[in-house]
Amino acid sequence: MLDAVGLVGEPWEKRFRDTLLLAAALHDLGKANNYFQPMVHGTAGPDDRQPLRHEWASIWIAMQSQVKQWLLPVVDGCENRWYVAMCAIAGHHRKDLPDVDGLGAQEGFGNHRIEVFTSHKDFEACLRLYQSWFDLSNDLPTVGGVIHQGGGPVAGKNTKNEFQKLINQLRKPPSGMKGDEEWQKFCAVVKAALIAADVAGSALWEQIDQPLDR
Repeated sequence: MLDAVGLVGEPWEKRFRDTLLLAAALHDLGKANNYFQPMVHGTAGPDDRQPLRHEWASIWIAMQSQVKQWLLPVVDGCENRWYVAMCAIAGHHRKDLPDVDGLGAQEGFGNHRIEVFTSHKDFEACLRLYQSWFDLSNDLPTVGGVIHQGGGPVAGKNTKNEFQKLINQLRKPPSGMKGDEEWQKFCAVVKAALIAADVAGSALWEQIDQPLDR
């Protein structure tokens, strides 16, 4: 894929591997939320809808300060590669960056609590896997769990403002990427590779016996 866009050899091959692995590890972490899990386990009601797409929950987790600083060594502290990984996560279902007013429109940020189960043992197990895979610090980051408290339009506006900040960060690449055609190609390749990996993982996981290998 890199050769096809003229990014031949190093340092692009290592950049590609590290960035794609980071994006792949994180892209579905946001599914550990109080709307997605009932759907997976068959306990969601017929009218229950997702107020926030899971990839945006993943971005919300990764962009927390402690989490980002803990994970940055995966990409050698490179803000360009971190940005590319976040863009790949945000776009792995080929959805455009949302209008912030559309976030939560199905259920409404103002009325419904949205949280990630960061205190669950399985969530910690995911962090431990990352630590092992990427040789990260043994000191796990403190991860905030509540995306939105619920409680009316004022709280909903505050949550939307926070997500607007995340969206704005993805709309503005780091200074080292602006106008750089090679980095733009790199971003496109990583995004395409994550989409392909996600499709392959969904289609082939039942053929792999060991849960951790899946």
